[in-house]
Amino acid sequence: MLLWYCLRLEEEGSFKLPLLAVKSRIAPLRGGTIPRMELLSALVAARQKNSIIEALNWKKVKCYYWSDSTTVLAWISRKENWSVFVRNRVQEIRKLTSTLAWNDVVGELNPTDLPSRGCTATQLMTLRWWVGPKWLTEPLDFWHQGNILSEDINEDKVEKEKLKSTKSLACTENSIQCNRIK
Repeated sequence: MLLWYCLRLEEEGSFKLPLLAVKSRIAPLRGGTIPRMELLSALVAARQKNSIIEALNWKKVKCYYWSDSTTVLAWISRKENWSVFVRNRVQEIRKLTSTLAWNDVVGELNPTDLPSRGCTATQLMTLRWWVGPKWLTEPLDFWHQGNILSEDINEDKVEKEKLKSTKSLACTENSIQCNRIK
């Protein structure tokens, strides 16, 4: 699930954080790994950024992205030879966004987790969902952003998507007999 908020400085000096857009996808029937589904979410976020900026007719906008998937953040930030699925999506994310704009947020502070874990309509109406996380209205220094720590990354999940390649050489006898050509 994706949420877009607009951080707006009010005249009296306070910050407002209205919800701009929500986008959700249904998990595919074939399954797929959670990290791959989260990577697709990151890609949708990168793609939607331009649509939202154009729709609102904004000129200069600084965008930040948060994910609670350290696996996805590792794929985006590292320059390694990932599997075709991961590589293609990471390349597009990098083309559309800056890798420095991607940040880690713990699940408890991530407002997108509320509906994905199941909630009632009453719970969905909580302010956290509609006005964004409180920490986003704090000065930039207090934001939960920055590089993920190596101990937070599940390397097994990250490494699973490294490109697996083999080299093969096939030797065959000369199938064309040149001496038979006149």
